[in-house]
Amino acid sequence: MMKFFEQRFGANGFVGEHLWLGHFGHWFILLSFFAAILATLSYFIAEFSKNEEEKLSWTKLGRTAFVVHGVSVFFIFLLLFIMILNHMFEYHYAWRHSSTDLPVKYIISSFWEGQEGSFLLWQFWLVVIGFVGLNSFRKYEEGVMGIISLTQSFLGSMVLGIYVLGHKIGSNPFILLRDEMAEAPIFSRPDYLSMISDGNGLNPLLQNYWMTIHPPVLFLGFALTSVPFAYAVTALIRKDYKDWVKPTLAWALLTLAILGTGILMGGAWAYESLSFGGFWAWDPVENMSFVPWLLLVAGIHTHLVYKYTGHSLKASLLFYIFTFAFVLYSTFLTRSGILGDTSVHAFTDLGMSGQLIIYLAALVLPPVILLVVRWRSMPQPAKEESELSREFWMFIGSLVLLLSAIQMTFTTSIPVWNKIFGLKLAPPADVIAHYNDIQIWLGISVAAFTGLVQFLSYKSGKLPSSARYGLYSFGVAILASVLVAWGMEIPFTAQHVIDFGKYKALSWIHLKFPFISSAFLLLLSSFYAVFGNMFYLILITRKNIKLAGGSLAHLGFGVFLVGVILSQGKKEVISINQSGIDFGKEFKQKEKLENILLLRDSLVEMGNYSVAYRGMTVDPPNNYYSVFFKDRKSGEEFELKPNAQINPKMGLIANPDTRHYLHKDVFTHVSSVPDRSQESDSVSSVEVAVGDTFILRNSFAVLKALNPNPSLPSDFDKENKLLVGAELEVSTLSGKVFNATPIFVIDLKDNSTTGFEDSISGLGLRFALNGIDPENKKMRFEIHQKQSGSDFIILKAIVFPYINLVWLGGILCFAGALLSVYRRSAEAAAA
Repeated sequence: MMKFFEQRFGANGFVGEHLWLGHFGHWFILLSFFAAILATLSYFIAEFSKNEEEKLSWTKLGRTAFVVHGVSVFFIFLLLFIMILNHMFEYHYAWRHSSTDLPVKYIISSFWEGQEGSFLLWQFWLVVIGFVGLNSFRKYEEGVMGIISLTQSFLGSMVLGIYVLGHKIGSNPFILLRDEMAEAPIFSRPDYLSMISDGNGLNPLLQNYWMTIHPPVLFLGFALTSVPFAYAVTALIRKDYKDWVKPTLAWALLTLAILGTGILMGGAWAYESLSFGGFWAWDPVENMSFVPWLLLVAGIHTHLVYKYTGHSLKASLLFYIFTFAFVLYSTFLTRSGILGDTSVHAFTDLGMSGQLIIYLAALVLPPVILLVVRWRSMPQPAKEESELSREFWMFIGSLVLLLSAIQMTFTTSIPVWNKIFGLKLAPPADVIAHYNDIQIWLGISVAAFTGLVQFLSYKSGKLPSSARYGLYSFGVAILASVLVAWGMEIPFTAQHVIDFGKYKALSWIHLKFPFISSAFLLLLSSFYAVFGNMFYLILITRKNIKLAGGSLAHLGFGVFLVGVILSQGKKEVISINQSGIDFGKEFKQKEKLENILLLRDSLVEMGNYSVAYRGMTVDPPNNYYSVFFKDRKSGEEFELKPNAQINPKMGLIANPDTRHYLHKDVFTHVSSVPDRSQESDSVSSVEVAVGDTFILRNSFAVLKALNPNPSLPSDFDKENKLLVGAELEVSTLSGKVFNATPIFVIDLKDNSTTGFEDSISGLGLRFALNGIDPENKKMRFEIHQKQSGSDFIILKAIVFPYINLVWLGGILCFAGALLSVYRRSAEAAAA
């Protein structure tokens, strides 16, 4: 009985705490951590064991330990969900990341808003992968599962939350609020929970349905990168450079599909929830999720080269190791707090930076050292690749992807270089232009290779008969790119400058000459990727659809690039500030030119549209601003409701709203709104009869009728009470109509009166029916009106042409990768 009360009320007498959940949570965290260590040791002993009976015994122990670890992780996951869903605010994690007003889908999102939840999500997926792998890794089980278990050991340490020799290891999600904030006076009271009515809530930027599904998919991709990495390391340990090829390829392709989908979902979230106007802004965290994907693409292509020709073994192993290494490096960047000033995604530092560095070094340095040790002994074909062979250009394409990853990593890591070397390097002033100016040339190369290589042969170096289709598709690509560039006004040429003025010996060199523009070259190479792969799909793979996976993915990549060029390169900002209004120092000069002031019910012209702001509706904590568009050419009308709120902690938080068409999107977001925290109520009274009209600020109301049976709360006792509901119709000056029904209640027992107010939040109105004059048949109303200044918004509107090609391209890439997974899995199973 005493134990029950200690668990229910707390050993220290704190009322209402659910300590059982924390006790179980702590216990399962410890069990999962030590079980992962046991699985790691068992599998590695089995891997290096020469005795088959001893090997089998240690393998069985490793399996058992991993199953115990996995079940423990599932229970941790379940307990954390129970804590958040049931608003157990005695726990710091639930209080910090959730609140009672969140719908269930955002309560789920709050699970992985914090670092602890994201590490648990990563662990959860590795458990799922491990359980699948117990039946599919077969003779590679010991090595691969040993590395997965080691990864789980390090991830498990991130949620331990214990002190060893004065150093904190990890951050435990089951820590009580009163332990985390022990100095706060509130926790001296046994009933402190009665004073905590709500949690801190979820970051408004994360309150989007994409954030419910994007992180799980992305973390599944991160978790999957450990499998090709583990196969590569096991191959190095065993000096077995043959049997790892087929099973690794299937897992690598699955990783490619899932990680790419997660990144694309992040782009969709950014497009729908962030206000920078687009799906990609070269944000540091975007870059560092993209870099592992690029390295994985390179690794898969060199892997195929090795499978068919024996070339590029070293490159394949290196790319798979680097893919996983950069997943860990991106984890360090996002969770160490070092990017806190440069990224909207980064977490604050929880004091685990040292742990993350140890984690990165422990998992990456040994494989790199092993690769160096094995380098000379690895098989290498005696014959070099021919310049006309498929493998040669696939290897060159992989090197281009590596260069792209290096450039992205170097610039993104500027805060790291500054901290390590004491430098004062400044990030690029115009981040988007900085990356675009370099990456566009790398994109041109990769797109061209994507269209070209499939028409070449492995090994022979001779052009196959199908090579003519490569020439035909290039001709079609030239025609399509010229027509599109002409129709979309994409420049065919640009002035290129070669100037060595800063070098005295070469200062005489200053050349300026016209050349084909990079935009047109990217369009041409992208269309070549589209039509080259389309020809290949139709003419080559039609007899065996299983062979179509790679070409379908490449086709999707080409479609994606065309969508990027048209939607981003030719996007049109239609909210041009032609009035010359200076919006203040909070706006940069470019933003002042690309935002427009909309006064309520005023009509302005933006591009082909006539636009009017019609007012705000409130759905706490969000404010939705109704913006009406009318296309002056077609006459079409539609309403958009971009959302904005002035958050006490984060300032203005804006979520865009978009009108979707097949060929374009009309994208809007609010850049500034009046601060309504300064508003106050004005109170007035009026007596009117049925049919009378009374004037309000920016609207007028009519008492339409009296309702003797108005709608009341279900728990209201109507017995011995006289009810009168006043049916009010409120019309704005723009003709919009609202209804309100304040209710007057007379208790017939003691003649006391009470009432129920009704409000129209979008108009800032509240009505109370305070009395009835039966002789004159008049009703007395008390009216509360928001006292505010001008009702306005500052709006940015952009038209994105053909942006659906971006999403279509991503879907085709995913479908092609999955088709390749199916084919390569069948090959691995048959081996």
